[in-house]
Amino acid sequence: MTSTTYTVVSESGDHIRSGLTAIDAMDEILSHDGYAYEIRREADGSGFTLWHSDGSAASPRGARHMVQTVIYSVADNADAAKAEIAAKVLAASEGWPGSPEAMTDAEYDASIGDRTMTKSEATSAMQNGTKIEAGINEDHDTGRIVSIDGNMAMIAWDSGVRTVCPISDLSVADDA
Repeated sequence: MTSTTYTVVSESGDHIRSGLTAIDAMDEILSHDGYAYEIRREADGSGFTLWHSDGSAASPRGARHMVQTVIYSVADNADAAKAEIAAKVLAASEGWPGSPEAMTDAEYDASIGDRTMTKSEATSAMQNGTKIEAGINEDHDTGRIVSIDGNMAMIAWDSGVRTVCPISDLSVADDA
């Protein structure tokens, strides 16, 4: 029997990670950008509740307080509670403002067939030899990336010129 695996994407739709278990996907969502979470046993032993930080450890004010959420489990043990809470977090992942979203790998694979790559996905896909294009109208040219140094690329343009350009100014050629 195969388990369902998940993909986590940013608010803007950029791919973060794929092939995750439900618990790993929950961790990716809840700990995004320096946030923290805990699954705490209720004092009366009646179950477990998800607690989430009120800020990011990466922000100037920091993640000072853990705040109780409405997500809970009445499972008898911590492992079962964590699995149940993970399923609830994934089901509600679109509702966590400022956090990534989770979907099954199959849903993600189907969705990427229906969309164009985001600029950051296209930029991260660029490597030596990638066919690229830049410019507009008569100042438009295509070429290949010769080398990449940080966020700059040496381009051998089809016009015979070699230049260094910011990767962010380049696009993967439509016929690449």
